[in-house]
Amino acid sequence: MPWLAVAVSLLWMTGCGRGTEEDWIAAVPDQPDFTYDVKPILSDRCFTCHGPDPTKQKAGLALHTAEGAFAELSDSPGRFAIVPGDPAASEVYRRITSERADMVMPPPESHLTTDAYEREVIRRWIEQGATYQPHWAFTAPQPVAVPEVDDANNWARSPIDKFVLATLKRKGMEPSPEADKSTLLRRVTFDLTGLPPTPEEIEAFLADNSPDAYDKVVDRLLASPHYGERMASIWLDLSRYADSHGYQDDRPRTMWPWRDWVVSAYNQNLNYRDFVTWQLAGDLLPDATYAQRLATGFNRNHPITQEGGIIPEEYLAEYASDRTHVFGTAFLGLTVECAKCHTHKYDPILHTDYYQLTAFFNNINERGAANGYYDEAPVPNMPIEDPALVERMDGVKQYIARLESTQRELEQSRGVPTVHAPEESAAELLDRGLIAHYRLDDNRGKRTLATVPEDGIGWMNYNLPPTFADVKVTEGKSGDALAFDGENYVSLGLVGDFEHHQPFSATVWIKHNGRGDSRAIFGKRMDELRHNGYDLVLTGNNKLAFRLAGYWWQPDQYPEGLEAVEVQSVASVPAGSWQQVSVTYDGSGRADGIQLYLGGRAQEQRTLVDNLRGNTILNGNHFSLGNWNQRGKIKGALGGFAGGAIDELRLYDRELSPVEIALLARTTTPEDYPEGPLSLDRFAPASAHKHKLLHYSDVYRRNVELLDSLRAVDQSLPSVMVMEERDTVAPTYLRLRGEYDKLGERVERKAPSALPPLPDDAPKNRLGLAQWLFSEEHPLTARVAVNRLWQQIFGRGLVKTADDFGNQGELPTHPELLDYLALEYRDGGWDTKAMLRTMVLSSTYRQSGHLRPGDRERDTENKWLARGPAGKLTAEMLRDQALAASGLLNDEIGGKWVKPYQPKGLWNEMASEIGEPVYRPSRGSDLFRRSLYTYFKRTIPPPDMLTMDAAERTVCTVKRQETSTPLQALVILNSKLYQEASQHLAQKLLTEEADDNALIERAFQRIVSRPPRAEEQAILNEMLEENISYFSSDSNDADELVAASLVVSAIFNLDEAQRK
Repeated sequence: MPWLAVAVSLLWMTGCGRGTEEDWIAAVPDQPDFTYDVKPILSDRCFTCHGPDPTKQKAGLALHTAEGAFAELSDSPGRFAIVPGDPAASEVYRRITSERADMVMPPPESHLTTDAYEREVIRRWIEQGATYQPHWAFTAPQPVAVPEVDDANNWARSPIDKFVLATLKRKGMEPSPEADKSTLLRRVTFDLTGLPPTPEEIEAFLADNSPDAYDKVVDRLLASPHYGERMASIWLDLSRYADSHGYQDDRPRTMWPWRDWVVSAYNQNLNYRDFVTWQLAGDLLPDATYAQRLATGFNRNHPITQEGGIIPEEYLAEYASDRTHVFGTAFLGLTVECAKCHTHKYDPILHTDYYQLTAFFNNINERGAANGYYDEAPVPNMPIEDPALVERMDGVKQYIARLESTQRELEQSRGVPTVHAPEESAAELLDRGLIAHYRLDDNRGKRTLATVPEDGIGWMNYNLPPTFADVKVTEGKSGDALAFDGENYVSLGLVGDFEHHQPFSATVWIKHNGRGDSRAIFGKRMDELRHNGYDLVLTGNNKLAFRLAGYWWQPDQYPEGLEAVEVQSVASVPAGSWQQVSVTYDGSGRADGIQLYLGGRAQEQRTLVDNLRGNTILNGNHFSLGNWNQRGKIKGALGGFAGGAIDELRLYDRELSPVEIALLARTTTPEDYPEGPLSLDRFAPASAHKHKLLHYSDVYRRNVELLDSLRAVDQSLPSVMVMEERDTVAPTYLRLRGEYDKLGERVERKAPSALPPLPDDAPKNRLGLAQWLFSEEHPLTARVAVNRLWQQIFGRGLVKTADDFGNQGELPTHPELLDYLALEYRDGGWDTKAMLRTMVLSSTYRQSGHLRPGDRERDTENKWLARGPAGKLTAEMLRDQALAASGLLNDEIGGKWVKPYQPKGLWNEMASEIGEPVYRPSRGSDLFRRSLYTYFKRTIPPPDMLTMDAAERTVCTVKRQETSTPLQALVILNSKLYQEASQHLAQKLLTEEADDNALIERAFQRIVSRPPRAEEQAILNEMLEENISYFSSDSNDADELVAASLVVSAIFNLDEAQRK
């Protein structure tokens, strides 16, 4: 095969004996293959200046296509870069063989050169016609015949084995013997569940001599619920999953329900097509289920800033780019991110292609920053349906709907005979539910007031004294009032905290001059990052507007991203005279639950926003009069009540009736309330009816109370981020040099131009993109997926660069096998369990991993598969092995993250004050849950796992780096988790085993999955005896436990204990 010559030449070039130039030339294939011999040279040495990026092509020369290579050189008429059949006339060959510094290519300043082997490859290829071939990964896989191979030993059990054996035969190599049963069981158990086999499982397998004993083990492991956890740990790296937002503040986020969905999907063997489609576009499927919508959290796993003062457009562009990068790496196996700033230098991915792909992910109602103070899920989101609560919450929602229907029926009826209005005074009515009454004049009122000696203004004392900012006293509707100039304000402390399910009302007298933009009458919100809370505003055209918001930010630019309700009166508030304005809210969370009043009359109003979600209370935010809030001296540009005055503010923790609003409009102070029983005959029938329902109907009142409590329950579950398309398609533009604010032409949603187009009947959205991925013409999807599965099982993909199937990626070692498996996977219904079963049942997988003489020299990386996989355990496997072997493991599946041990003070040193600076470990058995459930903070990942090569989860990672450092041994020796595991196992075995030999044998088997050899047993026995002698001269239980714990710790640190 042509790539054998490449391998041989590399051995000469990098080995101790480099060989002569004649040796190099002799190693060149007689007929160089463009894909395997020629293009790697052109890509590495030439494409930077003469590749796909037209903006970087020097001398107008493009060598990545035959058309460009064979064309006349624009700056050298009559000359050609490549003349098929004539190396001497080919400028490329002349330049790479030139000895002149001003002529040779690559130029000296590039620090690149060609050697004799490479130059001869180019010469022979040109001489033989310079045939170009399309890049192997961009042509759809074709059916491949399973090779017939001489297999005298009947080694091959499956087509996989025949492909592998055929390659080994060509290279003069032979497969290794089958691994012993203990080794094989350990390997396959870790590969499929991420856990070690139990002693009972080892004994059962060793005792089972039936021909299908191993097959039964594989089927048992694939059916284990721990299979889903093992598979999920790989997918979490790819999807850059974390439990915090990242960036500077790095607050927690709730994404663990998505993680649990991944575990469940793998355990249910959801076919890969649906597995990917749901994650890319589950929300766009017809009648999308909760699980399908939850799956789209895959796209939201990227970091999200929580900082104030950001430029939203910059971060929104970054989030869309992140989704694009993950899509390219995970499903295309291409480095599409290299085309963000310019056309890809090596692969045929245009700058335009990049943004046409980004357009699929740039159409959700998200915002640039997450809430920095609350741990709510940034929009779009949806409430979690915890399996234990699904049925209950469905019942709650249905009950709410029935109660709301009953409420509407009662409100629309007239003269309900069961409603009797007792004799009651106005004072009694208007005291009910009154939580604050601010007279705002001198030392009068029905409550105890504090006074300010300088100006005589009074207020109710709520333990936090009001703050005044240059507020003047003026004549009020009754007594004094406060005058505002747009810059001043009054802070009334922590009064008026209302959540969105709680009814409340407010009335106030105002006078304004009719001039200015939007002016705040009162508010309890902030105008920085979050904007949650509520406010009553006088608009620029003097209309009343009331907003209740979970999130309110830049409504002109991001109207679909608002989480709020807002209504506005049709009529304007007259200027120049005192007017009583009121607002009532019924706790429904809907705009039609808000009613504005002017002069005691309900106003016709328009709904501007009706999408209330999220928390409406911001802890610590004060209630402000005359401005939005009290964070410093607020400038008039932010909308203070310039030229206006305020008097007689009342706040109620219930919905006032139209009758009560009318009473408050006709009176100013409690002294003005009408005496004697209130007669409802003086009021409109509809107002009187609503008043009776609110106050005297037991049915209605119970209805309201139930609705309040049920709405609170309905909103009590946390939310998880998902995808949700905007109503109208958001425009996407080419971003020049990748900069968010340098926009080029508008682009449409399309597949990269080097790949097949979207199917004609596919919608141009994420669902259509998913359908495109799984079309039969697609050359990459199945290959990329199968290659990752192969990498999971064998430690190295058939394409080593699992994240790069492009020109800079490595070529497949077994291209026919890759295509065979890709088509088997696709045509077999994308069945992941079936594909893994095929791989682990193969003789290729079952081989011993021991090196035979000459193996290292012939195949250091084991890419030709002459021996079995014997790689290091992952960070999760190492920790979980310690827990499982010691008996500490809590193997509960799913649920919220946990916080196991980590060094004290780490978060204090590295986290911001907002960013959760104190690490509080979990308690009890939660400390010993599987590593999959460990809280993963982006800026401070779990330190022990990071030391053991866990991914940092900031970007899509399809293969972790492998290191071997002294620090890893120190973690296993000294970390609290390993110390507890060693002690717990030692205590367990001291109790169960009769003597030291049995203790050591059992510990060894639990950790290494086999009994110790005689020499190993002897060494560990000696170690145990020395430890006992060292710690005490008189043996007691405590000394024996310490000694045994150290022996167990030593076994955990064996190299074999850290491999599969």
